[in-house]
Amino acid sequence: EKVYDMFTSLNNSTIKKFFEYKFLDKTIERPKKIFINDMIKAIDDSSYIYIYENYISLTEHDYDLLEKVFDSLIVFKKKEPIFFKEKCKINDITEKVIYSQYFDIKLLELVRKDDKNNYFIEEFYNNKISDNCRLLMKMVYFYNDILFKQDLQVSIFEKDLYLTKVIEIFEEYLSEKLKKKVIPILDKIDISEKSNKAVQAYKDIESLGLEKLYDDDIIYQDDWYMFVILSDIIKKQEISIDSDRILNNRYFKLLFNDLNFNKDDIFDKTTNETLYQIMITNLEKTLYLKDSNIFEGIPAKELIYIANCLQEISLSSDTLIFKDGDVGDSMYFIIKGDVEIIKGDIKLITLKKGDYFGEMALLDGEARSADAKTVGESILLKLDAHDFEKIMYSNDKIVKGILSMLSQRLRRANDLLNQNK
Repeated sequence: EKVYDMFTSLNNSTIKKFFEYKFLDKTIERPKKIFINDMIKAIDDSSYIYIYENYISLTEHDYDLLEKVFDSLIVFKKKEPIFFKEKCKINDITEKVIYSQYFDIKLLELVRKDDKNNYFIEEFYNNKISDNCRLLMKMVYFYNDILFKQDLQVSIFEKDLYLTKVIEIFEEYLSEKLKKKVIPILDKIDISEKSNKAVQAYKDIESLGLEKLYDDDIIYQDDWYMFVILSDIIKKQEISIDSDRILNNRYFKLLFNDLNFNKDDIFDKTTNETLYQIMITNLEKTLYLKDSNIFEGIPAKELIYIANCLQEISLSSDTLIFKDGDVGDSMYFIIKGDVEIIKGDIKLITLKKGDYFGEMALLDGEARSADAKTVGESILLKLDAHDFEKIMYSNDKIVKGILSMLSQRLRRANDLLNQNK
């Protein structure tokens, strides 16, 4: 509120010029642009919409930011439909987003057919296509005046629960030409069928091959994708790599905290091998987190922040990890060996590789409710509550993922209670 008051107290023309300059500057990071977008929405003045017009007119877009832009445009259009009809003309870039979706669908199909283990690349494209489906639906809604008069809630485009209803609405209101392109992207059909639709709509997509994954424009499309793809490239030294991009990549910055190096030595053979090993170790830890249902709904690109904090500990047989009543300050993932959870003289459960325990300590900080002891030599990954809290405060996606997990647990618990009544 204080920030809003500060901006509204300034000269309106000065604010507009400042916002426009920052919003269109490619060097400004996404969070800052999202903040500007939120301020424009809060100021609630249609004279600022020209900033969105200019952004949409650019040849390159950050699609995450673009979705925020269309969220704002929908709000403005609902308040001032006459302004958009008579004074404002937003370039229709729907075709561009449709092509991008089909392009990514084809790449995803190729990745799935490849013999290599491309889990992170596949997850990246799954998430990217899903996110951009939201954007596409909002754009279609915004640009179609007849459909817009139906006054739909934007939330209908944000939940899979309503996807069937959205498709039904689009079937009714979109032109035949647009329906043929949009509906297959949204529909829950096999990836190969979507890929066939891509080739039918855009002939050049047919010639795409896996080598496209290593083109510069693809590698540098996203910090996470760049990190994942370079985990392979750095080891093989197959192509030249822009060291400045490495230094500015937020995921590489996580690793650099553990390395002592000079900029000129980034791709020295020894440093290169060290960097590669840390990358692979963190990616392997991320996979362990993905396999645990406490984090299963959170994208790998967010989980790696947690993976980077995991401490690997080796324990001999019959080692007491913690005892009943201890302060709950960490949780554990089992990489090797078994762990028994014991309450008094009763063995409650034996956990094995892939299982985790002590997770409630991260969420409520309560004392341990049982003993935990190794059975045989074991290797565990330990996550301290302090590290987890720091990540939670700075990463809303992890917070949402944890809340989603907890709500699912509550639903399952309620279902069990109802069944036993």
